[in-house]
Amino acid sequence: MLAPSSRTGLLRRVVAVAALLALASVASSCFHTLDGHGLLGSQGYTPRPRLLFQKWKAQITFNDDWDYKPAEGSVPAASESGDRVYVGGRGGELVCIEVRRGKPCWRKKLGAELRSEILYNEGRLFVGAGDGHIYSVDAETGKINWKYNVKAEVSARPVLVGDRVYFTSAEHAVYALDADSGEWRWTYTRSVPEGFTMQGQGGVLVHKGSVFAGFADGFIVSLKAADGALQWEKRLSTAPRFADVDATPVVGNGAVLTSSFIEGLFSLDSDDGLIRWKIPARGASTPTILGNIGYFTTPGGEVVAFNVKDGAVKWRAQITQGEGHLSDAVVYKHLLLVSTSHPTRLGTEGGVWVLDRGER
Repeated sequence: MLAPSSRTGLLRRVVAVAALLALASVASSCFHTLDGHGLLGSQGYTPRPRLLFQKWKAQITFNDDWDYKPAEGSVPAASESGDRVYVGGRGGELVCIEVRRGKPCWRKKLGAELRSEILYNEGRLFVGAGDGHIYSVDAETGKINWKYNVKAEVSARPVLVGDRVYFTSAEHAVYALDADSGEWRWTYTRSVPEGFTMQGQGGVLVHKGSVFAGFADGFIVSLKAADGALQWEKRLSTAPRFADVDATPVVGNGAVLTSSFIEGLFSLDSDDGLIRWKIPARGASTPTILGNIGYFTTPGGEVVAFNVKDGAVKWRAQITQGEGHLSDAVVYKHLLLVSTSHPTRLGTEGGVWVLDRGER
């Protein structure tokens, strides 16, 4: 596995920050909005970060033995009431934080690094870990309800539909487990391709009784949610390197949208995998869809707006130059929020870009 430097970052101190949406000089892999606040997962920042209207910060990972502290990849999740935030750390600890004061309610050591975006549902947390386990945790107390070992890192956000939780693993597999007990229901696995592939694995989309997932061999598949039976497969790239379909599929205009790192963004018919349109864009991120307009970012520092129906590009914005990392785009009212990070001589620098979507 090879991770290009455009998808990496360093950090000197690990924090999770809740602040108003007027932010500057913070780099995050992803962020959510909650009750007028921005919730960020750190990807590193300058030695002298500038935050406007900072509310609080809470240290997630403790590592006093090293001066160098690698980037945190976990993304926060919020409770239904919005009074608690849950985030994992590189040290394998899951932390519950009280939103108003930023004080930890509880900490639970789960295992290896927690890079998975956390799923919150009706008092339960579902999160994957680098040690190959997926956990169900009581959101109120931090007690582990169950854990299941898939023997490969689980880094993408699980999906809960009905009484089942669906997720991918780094060994090119899709799993379905009973959400209450953690009992195995089915597994779908593809062969690991030879040569260089992208590090990490996209998540799953569950839509109308089907599970959609992309793989490092350049294929996206449709599986029957009930038993994991293959319904169709579509190859999006034949490139010898970095053919990975590594974006989590999403639904737009009744179609399934995903991207191959080397080829770009695709729209496919959900019933048979027929390609409706394609936007060439190396490293296109998981798209954000709002009505008939979609947005994605690229490792080249570009933000792209497109028409979901036909793939026509509405506008492009070049917000960074050279080597770096852009988060997925987040829509907030008429604004589009994108965070950035890029390596420098002094460490990692970044910021949050606020773009006018041109939609009212």
